[in-house]
Amino acid sequence: ISEVSGNNLLSKDSTNFSFAVTQFTIGLNRFIVKVSLLADEDTLNNIAFTSLQKVVINELRNDLVINEIMYAPATGEPEWIELFNRSSKSIDLKNYKIADSNDTLTVNVNSIVVNPSEYIVFTRDSSILQYYNVSSKIIKATFPTLNNDFDKVVILDSLNRAIDSLRYQSNWGGASGGKSLERISTEISSTDSSNWKTNNSTAKATPGKKNSVTRKQYDMQLTQ
Repeated sequence: ISEVSGNNLLSKDSTNFSFAVTQFTIGLNRFIVKVSLLADEDTLNNIAFTSLQKVVINELRNDLVINEIMYAPATGEPEWIELFNRSSKSIDLKNYKIADSNDTLTVNVNSIVVNPSEYIVFTRDSSILQYYNVSSKIIKATFPTLNNDFDKVVILDSLNRAIDSLRYQSNWGGASGGKSLERISTEISSTDSSNWKTNNSTAKATPGKKNSVTRKQYDMQLTQ
């Protein structure tokens, strides 16, 4: 509880009062403001209420990154987006959203945690398991339909902050043959077109695991 004093106020004039609050509790914080004026003839309009929400900021931009996109799947297969947790934090995806150039949709209302160095796949259809051996967590969700020529993909947290975003074009890769668009390095910007390539594995995509175009510490393959 605090009190702020003011000077004389002329008829039909207004004034501003400022006060600072440094102690908040996590959750909803309510404030009651009351004005007291000598000889006030109407005291029924002297109280106002306001509130603010205190939250603990956990994830920051690029803690989670868009790592693989299936925007032009083969006939019958679903579109999907893979995220990778490149941070050292455990991140709860409750109330996360995915946006494209036209729409923004909430893709998860439950508490689902992605631990450091883990992948998670948002898929429009659980039939993804008919085509790929996905070892990571999967969230079936309705998200904006991805265009095959170009589109924007934005990942938004529960506070509507952009955690990662990009605007891909078909010449980045993944535009034909039912192959995914894969990120080469999680340390290079999502918006750098040179950091993306078409999947080069026989599986055509790598949902829930390290991308085929990502440099491996150990990698052996057969060539003809």
